[in-house]
Formats: sequence, structure tokens, C-alpha cells
Amino acid sequence: MVGCLGIVIFILVIWVWFLIYKYVGHEPRVEGYCFHLGCDFPDDYVRNWFGDIWLYSPLWLPALILVIYFIYDNWSQVKKVITAKKKKILISSLIGVTVVTLFLSVKPRLSDWANRRDAYNQAITKLNEEKYLEAVSSFTQIKGYKDSEQKIRKINSILFEKSPKLIGEGNYVKAINYLNYLSGVPKYNKKVDEMIANANAKLENKKAEFKAEKRSELRSKPPHDGMLEKYIKYSSWGAPTKIELSHNYNAKRPDRRFKVYKWIKRDGGEIIQIKSLMVKQGRVWGEPEISNYSGYGG
Repeated sequence: MVGCLGIVIFILVIWVWFLIYKYVGHEPRVEGYCFHLGCDFPDDYVRNWFGDIWLYSPLWLPALILVIYFIYDNWSQVKKVITAKKKKILISSLIGVTVVTLFLSVKPRLSDWANRRDAYNQAITKLNEEKYLEAVSSFTQIKGYKDSEQKIRKINSILFEKSPKLIGEGNYVKAINYLNYLSGVPKYNKKVDEMIANANAKLENKKAEFKAEKRSELRSKPPHDGMLEKYIKYSSWGAPTKIELSHNYNAKRPDRRFKVYKWIKRDGGEIIQIKSLMVKQGRVWGEPEISNYSGYGG
């Protein structure tokens, strides 16, 4: 019974310790965000100065409790020592307060320096991986630290040299991203306007060519299971004769709605063939069906 009680007390102490560490020793990364949207621990939190101290409380807290207990148990003797050594205790207290004050004033600067150092190292890694836009964004946030500004100028030069090559290789999207960034850099903004216009024009031509090729490919095939709804009209069946919506279409959840596309072929006034397919959540659902009627060979 005593053993079980000890285990329960131990678990309770650990739980209380963790709650203090979580709620007192951490702050949201973005102020006000967690209040409105809720946060996940520890991803959306950052440890504060109290959390740094409390993290090591399993080491210093027992010692502190023992000291307090010793003082309480031997208060008469401690009181005599304090009375006899008031001056030394006062000086020691002043020194202690001074050291703590200096630590608290220097800690934010040390923390800021450590953050800038880590950001710089991450930016160097991105630069080496040729993730230039990510790297320049990181260097911009720590301007003034080491050679960050020199690295920014180096990246700007690299992007300006690479952009025409990318356009020549047909990688228009990456080139446009680079050039749009350089348009905000005073040294390059006037030089890149023509390149941006050229890249955009070529990208639009490429899109038009791809669309034409895609439509040509679609025209040679009938609709099939999984085809996107927007491509149905470009298939070999062409645009449907009619589109029927399921009952109470707009009142239903998207996963319960469906449409029925129909292609109706007539001979005079008589229906001789009906092609149909079902569309659900933006795609052809199931294989299309063809029904032939009298007067039409199947």
C-alpha cells in the first residue's frame, strides 16, 4: 500500500513539474497566436529564461530544499552566525545581486548572438545547396553579422548571371522568381525589366503549346475513369449534349454530389445512341457507358 502511494506521489510530482515547465517556462513563438488558434507543444513555443532554470531543477531544487531544511532545523545557530557576520553577509549579498543583474542583462545579448550565429550557419548551408532565394532571405534578416551583406551581394550577382541561362534552358518559372527578386534590388531593377517581360512571354507561349498538345492528345481518346472534369469536353466525345445534377445537388456535401454527362445521338427525331458518364468530386467516376438503340448498329 505504501509502495503504491509512493508511486502515485512520484507521478504527481513529475506531472506538476512538467506543467510548470510547459506553461511557465515557455512562451508562444508568435504573440497572440495561441490564444486565438491554439498551439502544439513544443512546436509553437519557445523556452524562456525561467524554463532554462527550471529544466535543471531536478539538480538544484533538492539541494535548495536541504539548505532550507538545515536552516530551519538549526535556526538558533544560523542566527548567531548571521549576527556575528552581518557585514560579510551584506557584501556577499550585494555581490550576488550584482552577478545576477549582470547575468540577466547579458543573457538576452548572448541569446541574440547565438540566434544570429545559427541563422548565419543555416544561410550558409542554403547558399551551398544553391537555394539562393532562401539564403538571401536569411542573410537579409541578420544584416551586419559577419559578412552577411557581402554574401547578399554575391547571391545577387549569381542570380543575375543565372537568369538568362535559365531562360535559355526553358526554366522560365525559376528565372522569373530570380528576376522578380532582383527587381527590388536598386543595382539590378532597371536591368531585369526586359528579361522579366521576355521570360513571361516565353512562359505563356510554353503554356499555350502545352495546352494545345494536351487538347490534341485528349481529342484522340474517349473519356475514362479518373479523367479531370475540365478535360471531358476536349475528349473524342466532344462537349456533352446535357449535364444532369444529382437530386438536391447544392444542398449535399461535395463527396455526395455527382453529375451525369450525356451525349445523345439522334436519327431524325429518334434517339439511336446515348453515351454517359458520372462525375464526382471533379473527376470521371467509373467507366463511361454507351447504350445503342434501334436503328443503330452496335
